[in-house]
Amino acid sequence: MSSVTAFRAEPLLRTKLFAPTHHGAWVPRERLLERLNDGLRLGHKLILVSAPPGFGKTTLISEWLLQSPAIAAHSSWQSNVQDALPSSIRHPLSAWLALDEGDNDTARFMAYLYAALETLGGQKAEWHELRELLKISPLPGVETLLVAALNLLQSDTPPAPHVLVLEDYHVIHNTELHRALAYWLDHAPPALHLVITSRADPSLPLARLRARMQLTEVRAADLRFTPEEAASFLQDTMGLALTPAQIAALEERTEGWVAGLQLAALSLQKGQDADAMLRAFTGTHRYIMDYLVEEVLQREPESIQTFLLHTSLLERFNASLCDAVTPAEISAGAQIEYLERRNLFVIPLDDRREWYRYHHLFAEVLRQRLRRVHPERVTDLYLRASDWFHAHALRHEAIQTAITALAYERAAQWIEASADEMLQMGEHETLRRWLAALPARTLDAHPALWLKRAAAFVISHQLDAAEAAFQRAQSALENIAASAERSALASQCAAIGATVALNRNDVARTLSLGQQALDTLDAHHTLERASVLLHIGVAYDWDGQLGRAAECFTESRQLCEQSGDLPGALLAISNLGAAEKTRARYHRAAEIFREGMQVGAAQNANYQPGAIYLYTDLSEVLYEWNDLSGARPLIEQVLERSELLGLTRARVTGYRLDARWLAARGKTNKALAKIAQATQLAQAHKIPDHYASPARALQVILWLNTNQLPDAVGWAEQSGLEADTPLDKPRQEEYLALARVRLAQGAPQRARVLLERLIADATTRGRTENAIWGLAILALVYQAQNEMDAARATLARALMLAQAQNFVRTFLDLGEPMRALLTAFKRRSEKQPEYGSLQNYLGNLIAAFSPAPAAPKPTAAPPPTALPENVEALTDRELQVLHLVAQGLADKQIANQLVVATGTVKRHLNNIYGKLGVNSRTQALARARQVGWIE
Repeated sequence: MSSVTAFRAEPLLRTKLFAPTHHGAWVPRERLLERLNDGLRLGHKLILVSAPPGFGKTTLISEWLLQSPAIAAHSSWQSNVQDALPSSIRHPLSAWLALDEGDNDTARFMAYLYAALETLGGQKAEWHELRELLKISPLPGVETLLVAALNLLQSDTPPAPHVLVLEDYHVIHNTELHRALAYWLDHAPPALHLVITSRADPSLPLARLRARMQLTEVRAADLRFTPEEAASFLQDTMGLALTPAQIAALEERTEGWVAGLQLAALSLQKGQDADAMLRAFTGTHRYIMDYLVEEVLQREPESIQTFLLHTSLLERFNASLCDAVTPAEISAGAQIEYLERRNLFVIPLDDRREWYRYHHLFAEVLRQRLRRVHPERVTDLYLRASDWFHAHALRHEAIQTAITALAYERAAQWIEASADEMLQMGEHETLRRWLAALPARTLDAHPALWLKRAAAFVISHQLDAAEAAFQRAQSALENIAASAERSALASQCAAIGATVALNRNDVARTLSLGQQALDTLDAHHTLERASVLLHIGVAYDWDGQLGRAAECFTESRQLCEQSGDLPGALLAISNLGAAEKTRARYHRAAEIFREGMQVGAAQNANYQPGAIYLYTDLSEVLYEWNDLSGARPLIEQVLERSELLGLTRARVTGYRLDARWLAARGKTNKALAKIAQATQLAQAHKIPDHYASPARALQVILWLNTNQLPDAVGWAEQSGLEADTPLDKPRQEEYLALARVRLAQGAPQRARVLLERLIADATTRGRTENAIWGLAILALVYQAQNEMDAARATLARALMLAQAQNFVRTFLDLGEPMRALLTAFKRRSEKQPEYGSLQNYLGNLIAAFSPAPAAPKPTAAPPPTALPENVEALTDRELQVLHLVAQGLADKQIANQLVVATGTVKRHLNNIYGKLGVNSRTQALARARQVGWIE
């Protein structure tokens, strides 16, 4: 196999999902088992086993899971639920995940966590839906991914105790994962208990859990063998004939340290004099371990000593891998069998006894000895292991081992072959870590790796670091001789440079680099060209070149569809529709948005970011048409999906849409609360103005509508906007809000100067939507200045542009002054032939100012005005689910109709049952009929 062969997508390592099996030689530790059982009985959220290496943390938990009466009592439930699961990963009411350094990557951690949690329930289809979330780019926030799993566990598991074990949590240093697990502990189902084994206390809210009596702790002092346990271990388990005094001395010298006792027993089994050993057996655990390993190794056959040292570098091993790193005359299979039979710190990792690992502390001492006795062999052993991993398509192990061996060129080639797939799969943190481990000179020899590093930084919004990596890539390219490869790299460099520039809101640089990439990218690079076209299209949009933007989005969509890139196609469709909306081509925009939604639904891609933006923009169109009932379910979808996927920008937009809808329904206080959520979220996450600015603008309008003029004026003075500041597209709605503030302040001339400039700019750039908004406000400004001819002419101009696309809310949201102006204009224009085409439109607009009837809830009847005292009102979405249940739809059918996950439907049903005080669908429907919610 070539050294640059690309890795395939890696399967999950089954060995990480197994509780290590015991050897049958285990000392009963009833006091500790009882403490763990009490943790279950008392409903503790977290069971923490924290101690240094060698204290038997893993052994204790694995034995407890096999023996716990609280778990065994539900074994019949477990066998029924897990019939559909592979026998290799069944475990009574427990899930196990052995963590390693690579699990600091959020995507990798969640992939393994989902695989582990699936062993707790039988709803395989729903878990498959959750795993699809891990394919979304950018990856949803880890807290969001955990919430999705919790919802499914809540709805799919009976109230029996079930346990998730995270082994070796001390390797996790990703603060995002710590925060997410803290959230997990606050919101996990009552029956789910998290068990953590760690060498150090995890960065979790332990003090709070203690205060709430939700924490069981087992520490080093608890894990030490008591004198009685030490005697049982040495005599019964290890078969040693020691005097009580010798046993007491060993227990005292080791302080009950399990690993020390085990090594001492192994040494004594080889015939060493007990009294002589005890005299030499002094010092800290580290010195004791060094001494005993020396004693144990010296008494083993030479082949075993060689095998132990050569394989000590391996985190996990099987016979084939061991054969690759040991001399040819040594039979790895026979050696492993000997070690396991001798209980020499080798731990099986699966039920077929195929994969093993050494006790962590034992392995560390062996590695130290290897480096001291045979330092010349270390690099060669790592290289042999990396070759084996590469040949078996184990990417993480191959690359990490090569880096450890300082084989940077080998690692660079393998990373380069895998980087695109890793970026697509959300493994950008691991990619950044590997690239950071390579010397700059190695990256200079592989400019593509600088580009991948830049791309990884863009994904995590580290734009300065992305810019630095992009600049290094450009410099590295200058040292490469002209060739086809250099031309291809230059094209890729321009493409990633355009991405970085767009994220830094640098329109001119985006267009320049993007066009350079298009001019040089080969036609077969369809995905790269599609991405560049999307970025150029957005830059053209921001620059006001909307026709060219639409062309780019259309071509980007075509290329994505040719390549099977559905997420990219949906993003292109949503941007194309948004460009048409900006041009005030609302009917065409609505067609595009609906078409995109159909494409997403047909290919089960409703949770892609592009699909969410389709819902966002279509709701904007329906709102403008005053179709509030049609906009409502779309807004709900935006809120639900953006929260599920952790899409902060979409959540901010969703809150803004919700606030505007509530204000249109006269619920101004609720609207203000929603917009406050939007602005706070935008500030906390520092999202771009393209998303944050409209929320700020709406907040100002709501202040004006509720007579909070001082707040609005305070914003205006601090906004940095005025009549002569640059008219940045992302802040267009804030400029319009500023004009309304100046008008409310009694400064119409300041508003007029700003609006005239905005309208001229929008007209020049083809932003007809913005022009209509500005003209409507400018008409009110002229009215305030008592320039009625100018007011009527300006209003007529706005109406002429707005009529064909049926703009409504633009005028309604300007309130009573606009109604008065429209009414006066209609009376005056009825006899003017040039305005004859406007009369029906004017009549409809004026009529729309009348109070609208309450919006009917989709598929749901309104609840009665008075509820029984013991019945809590259902939410709109719960009522919707209830009516679909009444129609006889199954959970999956309801999920498809509402375009949500099945687990979400189950969560709503559980809420309905709780509010109605029932336990089944039949009871819920009967109770709902009594209450009057359904017929």
